[in-house]
Amino acid sequence: MNKKNKPLKNLKNTLLSRGFALSKMTLKASALSAKKNIALLWNAQPDNLKENTLIKQIELVTQELGELKGSIMKAGQQLSVYGQHFLPPEALEVLKTLQSNSTPVSWSIMEKTLLSELNEHTLQNLDIEHQPIASASLGQVYRARLKNENINVALKIQYPNLDKVIDADLKALKKLLKLLQFIPKSGKYDELFLEVKDMMKQELNYIHEGNSLMTIYNLLKQDPSYVVPYPYTETSTQKILIMNYEPSFRIDSAEIQNLTQNKRNEIASHFLKLYFRELFEFNFVQTDPHLGNYGVRLSKNQSPSLVLYDYGAVREIPPDFFKSYRKIIIGSITKNRPLLIDGAMTLGLIKDRDPKELVNRYIALCFMFTEPFWSPSENADSIPPTHFDELGNYDYRNSDLPQRIANAGKAIVLNFNFRIPPKELVFLDRKMGGTFSFLATLGANINGRKIFDEIFARHATIL
Repeated sequence: MNKKNKPLKNLKNTLLSRGFALSKMTLKASALSAKKNIALLWNAQPDNLKENTLIKQIELVTQELGELKGSIMKAGQQLSVYGQHFLPPEALEVLKTLQSNSTPVSWSIMEKTLLSELNEHTLQNLDIEHQPIASASLGQVYRARLKNENINVALKIQYPNLDKVIDADLKALKKLLKLLQFIPKSGKYDELFLEVKDMMKQELNYIHEGNSLMTIYNLLKQDPSYVVPYPYTETSTQKILIMNYEPSFRIDSAEIQNLTQNKRNEIASHFLKLYFRELFEFNFVQTDPHLGNYGVRLSKNQSPSLVLYDYGAVREIPPDFFKSYRKIIIGSITKNRPLLIDGAMTLGLIKDRDPKELVNRYIALCFMFTEPFWSPSENADSIPPTHFDELGNYDYRNSDLPQRIANAGKAIVLNFNFRIPPKELVFLDRKMGGTFSFLATLGANINGRKIFDEIFARHATIL
């Protein structure tokens, strides 16, 4: 084990220790920005300099976040989901390490949470391997065995004191993101940060996650396309989640990437069907779609199964809001402008007084978001020909859609007054963006319109 991956023996989980670490990180990032500005005054190559500075800043932030854990690291992971839209590839590669190579914390620290949360009877029934099988932003996962039942389980243990440092973390994060110029300096993002705070508190409640996991387990237990770990809710606590051990391969692992195109398309279809079922059937949306929350189970002579691990970020969407959001999605996919406009106006995304050009640009952006679900025969003139084949299969890996969406969004922001979207929309859009990233990572080449039509036909009355 190299030095970088050695377990942390001293977790910075007090307000004082985290405050010092975050201040030091901010000062270092500021120093890099200052060097960049000085160099620009001396006519250094602006584009290369800005990119190199950005990469160095992200390397610095990633290293620090990997040791801090908690809500501020979680936000760094979210950047890796959206990063493909605005970060250079080198910076994106650095951020991706937060998804899979988070610095582990030593057992001596994690054991404290275990001993304080579980009763003596439960502890005596657990035979735990002290080497974590996964290390993430909020906790670590250990393989264990229930002695009485002789069942292998996964033990998700939360890092100590994270619930006490959320406020300080998010305050520091906002300051840092403004410094790195990832968000505007105005206060328009305050409501969104409050929403992130509420979501973080929810994700730190493993009782809630266990109940959500049980819900999706019951919804999918008859479908062999999915594997959901069974949660032992009666013995779990707010900081300890016990569930069945369900091994799998990561989506970006060599084992999955080297599968045939047809096998990878099967996995992609499972994922996309689940996305639409959450939206139209379950009313139960997992809004944190980064790769670490999923795996793939491979079996001889059987189709691959998608393993669903993390349901801490389940979003409870108000029914009226959800109905309007569905109108936007369905109207965008089917090119039904009145339906799309109805949903967008109800949510305040466009208004009666908005100039016609703004409304048209917004509609065009929505159509662009749902491009993979168009019918090529109906939209032959407006679809890049290399993105679809003659069967209507969309090439996710080679699509430039994220870049086109980013450019179109920036044009709207630059030409019109920027309107902060409703807080619920941020998490739903994150789900959609993460779905594209997931399918692009798989190298999917599938007919998304056929999947949409199949599921929507069963639930057309939801409107």
